[in-house]
Amino acid sequence: ITSGTPQAKRGLPPSCCWEEDPYPLSELLSTATAAETTATNDSRIIAIGNYEHQHKNQRVEQDQDHQSRILLEREAPSTKERPSLEPRARAAADQPQGYARTRARIPKRDEMDAKIAKLRFATDEAKKQLDFAQKLWQTAEDDLKAAKDKYRAMPQEKQETMQMNDTEMPELLETAMRAKQVYEDTKQRYETNLRYVNKFEMLAAGGSAAS
Repeated sequence: ITSGTPQAKRGLPPSCCWEEDPYPLSELLSTATAAETTATNDSRIIAIGNYEHQHKNQRVEQDQDHQSRILLEREAPSTKERPSLEPRARAAADQPQGYARTRARIPKRDEMDAKIAKLRFATDEAKKQLDFAQKLWQTAEDDLKAAKDKYRAMPQEKQETMQMNDTEMPELLETAMRAKQVYEDTKQRYETNLRYVNKFEMLAAGGSAAS
């Protein structure tokens, strides 16, 4: 070994005589890191276990306190006011049966007036549509009647040669039937709106409307 080599300075044999290190530095570092991670995880597991155990004891104590309060309320004399009964619940219990339901069903006066105004407007529009539908139906019926009268006024031999289907009567009959259906639907809508207007007006006046 020459005196100038690093091995000679440290008193080590030359590189040709070194034996392979059974524990390289990288493996030692990996082992140390794994051990540190395991220790950290173990600490976390222990901390979590302590936390769960602590809160489990708190839940048990809370359950015991809750059961104790229930037993005390049950053993309390009936003349003593129950602490769990709130003033609002007591006031509702003192009201006559059906009072709260009736108050909730009847809206305020301004809301009632707005609803009546909307119903009146819808009823007026339905009345206009009803009158128009009635005129259409009447016109269709008049056209159909005129076509029938025209056919009947034909000479007998012409009626025999011309079938009724060859005339405009089938189309007029279909038009009259559709006009009648529109009139009936419009009339039903108008009567329904009118009934609701009368009902809400009676409620607003303080009366009772028959449903």
